Amino acid sequence: LMAGSVQIHLRDTLLATREISRPLKFPTNSAMLIAKKGMEIFRENNIALPLHSAGIRAINLKAEDSYIQQDLFGEIEKDEKQEKIETSVYEVRKKFGMDSIKSGTVIKSEE
Repeated sequence: LMAGSVQIHLRDTLLATREISRPLKFPTNSAMLIAKKGMEIFRENNIALPLHSAGIRAINLKAEDSYIQQDLFGEIEKDEKQEKIETSVYEVRKKFGMDSIKSGTVIKSEE
């Protein structure tokens, strides 16, 4: 399934709940693109801290084989490239284990 929109769920220390959603430019199943959109929503709404909990979810789900309208500027190719990278990483991890491939920011020296 592919997300058409992203929603963040916020609960403050008084347990008051707030949900904010925004559409994506193109439907995606990329965790990185969904997370980036969630952080963008968080930053643009000047959320008052402290928070008790925060969550992010993909909404307006569409089938992966559904048609997507192209744009004139080629942004969808960049998103498709990110999705191919994530699919490749998933396949390598499925075959060789979770520690077989990591992001450069996750690697720590083991001394």
